[in-house]
Amino acid sequence: MNFYQELSPLYDDMINFSHRLETEKVVFENILKNHPAKTTLDAGCGSGFHTILLSQFDLNVTGIDNSDSMLKLAKKNSRKYKVNPSFVKGDFLSLNVNLQNSYDAVFCLGNSFVHLLTEDDQIQTLLNFRSCLKKHGYLCLQIVNYDKILKNKQNVLAERKVNNQTITRLYSFNQNTITFTVKVETEKDCKEFSTELYPMQSDEIQSHLQKTGFSKIHLYGDLKLNPYEQFESENICLFCYVDG
Repeated sequence: MNFYQELSPLYDDMINFSHRLETEKVVFENILKNHPAKTTLDAGCGSGFHTILLSQFDLNVTGIDNSDSMLKLAKKNSRKYKVNPSFVKGDFLSLNVNLQNSYDAVFCLGNSFVHLLTEDDQIQTLLNFRSCLKKHGYLCLQIVNYDKILKNKQNVLAERKVNNQTITRLYSFNQNTITFTVKVETEKDCKEFSTELYPMQSDEIQSHLQKTGFSKIHLYGDLKLNPYEQFESENICLFCYVDG
């Protein structure tokens, strides 16, 4: 993905990597208490944030991503934080080709799933996630709450100042997609990086999960497992299982 290749030099600053690694430990401790796992796949691992976080709980973790620049950054971050997960290059539509193992859990976090723009690709990806899971394994899928975003037509998602840069995340609304833009401003110049996203809503993603054979679907408003409020929650977070 050219978008992430261009964004990789400032990606960790944009997501506040180091600070979140400390603050989200308790969040994932609670997740693993409620949804135990020993072997996990971080699908769309980016710069390795969740791969590293899960590895700090002594889990056997594999991160997969289709961006060479992001995987390079993820490996560098893993060395920095002294964990040793596995990393594989591949996209969601070719998981079965690139992965050999079965996992207790597949995590697809950080809005990665909505880069899939067609229903066919979304369904195939969920089938691929399911095929990666062991008997009674689960998928944790987190996306932005587009029920809220589409209702409010929210254009500015976040703004963060890092050193001499202002990083702003923006949405513009198309007929069936959203253009996601990251604007980076300094005193000297302004750069913009954009990609298309599919604004999947809560009913649609739950229907897809049911169609692809997932059951025991738990819907939350965030990774802290707070209740989902359709037009209030910032995220849609789903846990769903493969029946034996």
